[in-house]
Amino acid sequence: MSILNKNTAKYLKLFPILFILNFVWESLHAALYMEYSPLILSFPKILLASIADGLWLILLIIIIDKYWSNNDTLKLKFLYVLLLSILTAIIVEFVAMYYGLWHYTDTMPTIFSLGISPILQLPTTLALFKFYHVRIRKFVV
Repeated sequence: MSILNKNTAKYLKLFPILFILNFVWESLHAALYMEYSPLILSFPKILLASIADGLWLILLIIIIDKYWSNNDTLKLKFLYVLLLSILTAIIVEFVAMYYGLWHYTDTMPTIFSLGISPILQLPTTLALFKFYHVRIRKFVV
């Protein structure tokens, strides 16, 4: 059975909000990267990163919905997605630093040489998304 089934449209409807939240975050913390200067020339990178972030969060939501226990509460499933998003962000930052894919400016707050802002991005945008859908749209992930 394919991971993408009749519910695919349900998940893809999540993308616009996830994209917008990640685009705002990427735009706001772009100045913390050496490669994003000047900001106007970095628009394609920010756009691509925002698309990837939004799609990745949808994939995490699908994985949790499909393959985690159906006995788990929605709050517990959200916690799983939140933890996976933090783990993902740490791995991505570690790999990027190891291979020199991007570099932080001196203003980037770090912990263990990894940027705090990018590590917090996925879980924060996911939490904002959850707030939007539960409080405003009444859609529960």
